[in-house]
Amino acid sequence: MLDPMAARLEMKAYVVERWLKGPEELVLRKDAPVPTPAQLKKGEIIVDVKAIGLNFFDILMVCRKGKFKENNGCGCEVGGIRGGCLICLILVIRHASLLEQIQGKYQIKPPFPFIPGGEFSGVVVATHPSVKNCKPGDRVFGNGFSYAERIVVKSGAILPVPQNFSFEEAAGLFITYPTSYAALVLRAQLKKGAFSLSLSFGSWLDEVCLVHAAAGGVGIAAVQIAKVPIPLCNSSFPLAHCNHLTSCSPLLYPYPAQALGATVIATAGSADKLEVARRNGADHCINYRDKDWTQQVKNLTNGHGADVVYDPVGLIDESMKCTAWNGRILVVGFGLYLHFSTSDPMSPQFLLLLSPLSSINSHAHLLIAKGTFEKVAMNRVLLKNISLVGVHWGAYVPNEPERIPEVWDGLFRMFANGTFRPVVYERVYDIAEIPEALDAIGTRKTYGKVVARVEDGKSKL
Repeated sequence: MLDPMAARLEMKAYVVERWLKGPEELVLRKDAPVPTPAQLKKGEIIVDVKAIGLNFFDILMVCRKGKFKENNGCGCEVGGIRGGCLICLILVIRHASLLEQIQGKYQIKPPFPFIPGGEFSGVVVATHPSVKNCKPGDRVFGNGFSYAERIVVKSGAILPVPQNFSFEEAAGLFITYPTSYAALVLRAQLKKGAFSLSLSFGSWLDEVCLVHAAAGGVGIAAVQIAKVPIPLCNSSFPLAHCNHLTSCSPLLYPYPAQALGATVIATAGSADKLEVARRNGADHCINYRDKDWTQQVKNLTNGHGADVVYDPVGLIDESMKCTAWNGRILVVGFGLYLHFSTSDPMSPQFLLLLSPLSSINSHAHLLIAKGTFEKVAMNRVLLKNISLVGVHWGAYVPNEPERIPEVWDGLFRMFANGTFRPVVYERVYDIAEIPEALDAIGTRKTYGKVVARVEDGKSKL
């Protein structure tokens, strides 16, 4: 394969040499050293990056914030960062391990200078002799420090780009879709339907899945996954060629053809975002700013309520008002309501969403600050037989690694079936526009996955 960068010694990359005040301080350099095959260590590969998946945690990764205003006078100082209640609470709950990276507490400690980023898609250009799961020329997506034209990543952190997916579509797959799939399938065990004679709106009842923040990265993925059935295995399943997931056989997880296919009720905070959810499969859409949104859910289900609640934003207590008997509430993320001085442009009044591995990438709700974590009325949990189910996709690696192939197996079947495609925000940014793109994420101007294109021209082979 002809390597267009073989003769180049320098490349474009965002290189962080100090903690930044905000994404606007990111500078795209054109003189970053190009990684070479001679530098590869065991298990490593070089990828030509074609598209970058952008996340809210990318902002946290590069910004060492000392400007957050104390909202309760706690005056705490953690890791040398004086940030008041926000920094203290974030560290207590170990939010977005990348925040710990900022303070040198994360298990991966990139020294200055480092290239930020978390998700990408591209083409393999070189591999260490020890790598067996991919070869030069393969189209892949994965996880790694990605704000550059060419990067070095572990071969275990990549997967093959699904057939007929563009690089832009594949760039945001690695975190959002497995998070939502694991939540709905592994944890909630969402079902197509159950026979019932007691409900007035039909003897065959699809389970109802209520998805909050349904236009965001994980939210829209949850809408799509909950709505469609998982196809039966077939010999053309892409992961059959994914050798590094040794248990990924196309016949290993023979799900029934109608494993999901639920009735989906989507919530969001604006008409535009509700329309995004509707276009991607939601049966009903509700604005969760409406005071009676829980009653609307009950009305839509003839009083039955939601069998599964997918909550990445911290609406658990309210959601229990419209959760069905034996309902399962998925805690995918949660809200930390805090008030910051609006005199600091980097500290608006907002709801900061917290989620393992920063699955949530574009939700910051302009709400009245409460200054507390959400509290749950446990009497409702008891009286309705409700299960509160945590979802920490990143923790499957050390705790249940055998389930990871199962998740990707189901997802790749869905992709191969052509039932849905990843939702990419309507504006695809250029690599030089990443600071602007991150600002758009932080100010809730986006939906779905925000992507930056690294190379002009064709992105689909």
